[in-house]
This record gives sequence, structure tokens and C-alpha cells, in this order.
Amino acid sequence: KGTILYLNKNGCDLLNVKGEKILGKHIYDILVLPQRIMNAIAQQQDVYLFETAIEYQGEFISLAMSLNIVKGVLDTPDRYIALLHPIEHIRELIHRHGGTFAHLTFDDLDYVGTSSAIRRVVRLAQQAARGRGSVLLHGEEGLGKSFLAQAIHNASERRNNPFITVNCQAIPREAMASEFLGSSTSGDKHTMSKFELAKGGTLVLENVEYLTNEVQTALLQLLKTGLLNKTNQTLVPLDVRLITTTDVDINQFVEENRFRRHLLYELQSFDIHVPALRERTEDIPALIKRYLKIMSHEVEASVTLSEDALRLMMRYSWPGNNRELRNVLERAYSYSSGNRIKAKDLPATLSAKIANMTSTSAPHPPQTLQEMEREALIQAAIHCQGVAIKIAATLRIGRTSLWRKLKAFN
Repeated sequence: KGTILYLNKNGCDLLNVKGEKILGKHIYDILVLPQRIMNAIAQQQDVYLFETAIEYQGEFISLAMSLNIVKGVLDTPDRYIALLHPIEHIRELIHRHGGTFAHLTFDDLDYVGTSSAIRRVVRLAQQAARGRGSVLLHGEEGLGKSFLAQAIHNASERRNNPFITVNCQAIPREAMASEFLGSSTSGDKHTMSKFELAKGGTLVLENVEYLTNEVQTALLQLLKTGLLNKTNQTLVPLDVRLITTTDVDINQFVEENRFRRHLLYELQSFDIHVPALRERTEDIPALIKRYLKIMSHEVEASVTLSEDALRLMMRYSWPGNNRELRNVLERAYSYSSGNRIKAKDLPATLSAKIANMTSTSAPHPPQTLQEMEREALIQAAIHCQGVAIKIAATLRIGRTSLWRKLKAFN
């Protein structure tokens, strides 16, 4: 009948009140309950955990709340149990069990080397860490963009707040809206969105190009207003730092109307391109030295690389970038007879690819840039069977640029 019968210690701490002061009083004289709870009482329904706020003595207290109905002998409501959870504790539990902590700092990264390109990446990332806007990290697979996102978070003012990583490619399209925006199902059961879980912290969206149109629209609205429009039309104020990553030419997706142009503008407050390893071969020795040091620590022995093995690795193009380099070293060590990796221990496929590159490139005189570009267009057209949109994607250029080049080369 609305009379408060019991309030435990945690409830007293949450409301900052002594329990005996409110026991026996009517709940509506003490608290202003959310409308969802009022509706549930009227409809005699339980309510599962959802994020809300209750008003106590003129102040709003953010929390996650559930309502359980205890029924009597006639199967009618007899008592109501309200479960109040500090929202920070809920997030902490989810992060702890979900393993979504950011452990890496700039000192832990694979971005070591002497090239100006990689020094620029680190410098821009450190600037982004001090800033507040969204960060877009783009480059090929295997470059450790997700690790860079961790370092940015840990160097920022949000370092002690949640860090959530979501791979957009791994979420089925039909489930994407509920994953990102939260959902409302039968029985008044609600799920918290990824944005809500990351409140006050950082949300990393890997492979951002896979977001559906619906989520892109909601994300653009969130970045503009700071309000999340959930699938049940509830508006939730949020403070979230967004870091997105992509392996593709996202501008190409914009040209093909597969990604919203204005959303890309919002994501590019800090735009950081991570160059491929083949574009900065001077960094390879430093990377090898770092990986050998890590391996030495893991096997409790000094792992080294011979000069002939190093020369061979310097000639390889590393299409899989940093990740492939580390995997090759670990595999070679497993085949080595001691703690020194030699050329014969390296994968045979690596040597074969280098030999093939040498044999195919040596007999031919250098081509002009125009000849190379024309040949690339022809080969892409053959590979894509003349489908323009596929040719443009393969060459990583826009369709307008493709038509212009086709006309130029007749």
C-alpha cells in the first residue's frame, strides 16, 4: 500500500539517509519514482534492470533499477521490492566480466621505429588523447589500430572510466540496432546499449563501415546533440568519447552512398592514417627487435635473429603488416634448433614470394607512372569482369575518378 517497510545499508548509502527516518512513511512522500515503475505497479508487472533516475529531496540520483512483485495467497500483489543499483557498479561488473579494459599505453605499442611516418602517427595520437573530439584510425589490417585506441584512452582524461570495444562486422545486421541503441522486449525487459555502458568513457567501433543506416543516423544524432535516441524512443543524455577504426577507404563508401558523409565529418575530429609496413621498411629492424625482446621474455631465453634472416625479411613486402611480421618470427622460432632464428627457419612461402617478386621484376625495364596506371586499370577490369563499382573498390578510387581515368587512357 506504499508504506516503506525496509531499506538496507546500501540503499541508505545511495540515498544518503538513515533508514529509521523513512521507515513507516509512504513512498510517494519520500521519492519521485520513474514513470516506468509507476506503470508497472499499476499493471502488476515486474520490471527488469533498466537505467533511470529517482528524485530524492530535490536531487536526481542516477541508478539501474528493477521491481519485483511479491504476491500473496490470492495471487495478488502483497509487497514490492525495489532493487537499486549504482550505475557505476553495474558498468564495472560488465567491464570486468567482459574483459573490456584498456591495458596498453603508448610505451607498450608496436609503433616503434625511425620513420617520419610512424613518428607522425604517434604524435597525432598523443594530440588526440589530450583532445575531446572523435578519433578516426584508418589503415590496412594488421597495423594494431585497436591497440592505438587503447593507448589514446589511457592517455586521456577518461582513463579511469569505461573502455568498450565493439567489432561492427561481427554483429548481425538485424541485431545491430538493439546492440547499439538498447532494446525493449516483452515483459518490460530492457537492455542497455553499448553507448550507455561506455558512459563517461570511450567507445571503440572497429570496422565502422559495417554500421547499418539506422545506427549511422542514430550515431550522427548522438554526436550532434549528446542524446541517445533508444529504440523505445527514450532519450538518454550521454558523454562518450568515440574512436572508430576501418581497414577500407571510407571515402569510397561515402561516394557509393554506403556511409553518411556528415557522419564521417563528425568522426574525423582527429583523422589518423596508419601507413602500411611496406611503406616504411626502415621501421622493420626496430619492430623485429621489439618482438624478439617480447619472445625472449616469454620463453625466458635470449632470442636473436641472424643477419641472413634479417636481410631476407627486409626484402619482403609484408602484406599482413605488423601482425604478419610477429607471426613469422614466432613460427620461425618454433622451427629453430636453438634460440637463434636463421634464414632456413623462416617459412618457405616467404622465401618463395621474395624469389617470385625478384624473377618477375628483373627482366622488365621500368614503366612510366602512366603505363603502370593504365596496366592497373586493365588488370582490375579483367579481375572484376568489367563491373565499374568493383573496379573502383579494387583500385581504391572513386567512381568519378575511374571514369575520368578510363576516358584519359581511351
